[in-house]
Amino acid sequence: MVALRKGSRGSLVKTLQRGLAHLGYHPGGADGVYGPVTAARVADFQARVRLYDDGIFGPATAGAYNDRVPFELRIALITVSSIHVDAGDRLALTRRKADYIPKRSLRTIKLREDCGRAYDELVADVHELGGKVTTAGGLRGLTPKGKKIGSAQSRTSFHYLGRAFDLGLPSGMQDKGIETFEITRDGPRHWVVWCHAPGAPEVTLDAVRVSGFRDKRGRRRTQIHTDTITGHFVNFTDLADVHGFARIGARRSFLRGGSYSGAEWWHFSWLEGLTGRPTYGDELRRIYPLHKCRNFVFWDDVKDLQYNGRGGWG
Repeated sequence: MVALRKGSRGSLVKTLQRGLAHLGYHPGGADGVYGPVTAARVADFQARVRLYDDGIFGPATAGAYNDRVPFELRIALITVSSIHVDAGDRLALTRRKADYIPKRSLRTIKLREDCGRAYDELVADVHELGGKVTTAGGLRGLTPKGKKIGSAQSRTSFHYLGRAFDLGLPSGMQDKGIETFEITRDGPRHWVVWCHAPGAPEVTLDAVRVSGFRDKRGRRRTQIHTDTITGHFVNFTDLADVHGFARIGARRSFLRGGSYSGAEWWHFSWLEGLTGRPTYGDELRRIYPLHKCRNFVFWDDVKDLQYNGRGGWG
C-alpha cells in the first residue's frame, strides 16, 4: 500500500488513529476506518509539519509521523519509484470514454494506462449514482523546442505526464439549470466539485456562478457570485481523492476578476506512485522515449526537478 486515504480500512489505519491520538490529534475511536474525521486530523498534522494538507497519509506524511511517535506506532508504507526508467518499463497511453455533451465536452480522454484504470474506476462510481463525468482532455502533447510558448504555460503540468484530466469547462459555474457539476468554495482558493446524481442524497449548496462584464476601460472581467440550490449531488472531489486524484487551487488572477480559464475547478492530478522522490524527467520517460523527452521545450528546466510530496515539483 502506497498511501492511506478516505475509504482505507484495517490494522494500519487503526495504528495511525492511535498514533494521531498520541500526538494530540484525536480522530475519535481507533476503529480502523479512515473516515472524514481521521482525514481531517491527518490534514491538521500535515499543516503543523508544513506538508500539503490533503488528508492523505502518504510516504512524506508517514516519514514526518514516524519521526514523532513511539516505535510500536510507526507505519511502514510500500514505496514504488519510477527512477531510472528503462525503455521496457514505459507505460502505454490509452483512450478512455467520457460522457459526451455537445458543445460542452469531448467524447474520449487520453491518459497513461495506470492513471486510466483509476479514472475508469472513478467514472464507474459516479455512474452508479446516476451522474456523468465530462472531460476537456487529459494528456497534453510535448511542445517541441523552437516552438513559441505562452507566458502562462506550465512547465511541470501533470497533463504532460498523462497524469491529469480536466472536466468539461462549461459543465459548471455557468447559468443555472445546465450544469453537470456544481462548485462550492472551500477556503480562499480551493473548490469542492459536486456532481448531479439522482442516486445521491439531497443536499443544499451555495453554488458558485460566474458572469462576464466589461470594466470602465472596456476590458473583459469575471464576476463571482453564489446561488443557493437544493438537489441530489455526490461530492466528486471526495470520490476523486479516494481514487488518487487531487484537486488544485484557482489562479489568483481569476479570483481578482480575471479570465474564467483560471478557475481551475475542473483539474484533477493523479498522485499515486509518486514515491521515492522521482524526477519530472523520470515521469516523462514512463511514457516517452528519451529522444522525444530531450526535444521537449521545457526538458532542460524540468528534467531534474523532484516530486515534493505536495502535488508539485522542485
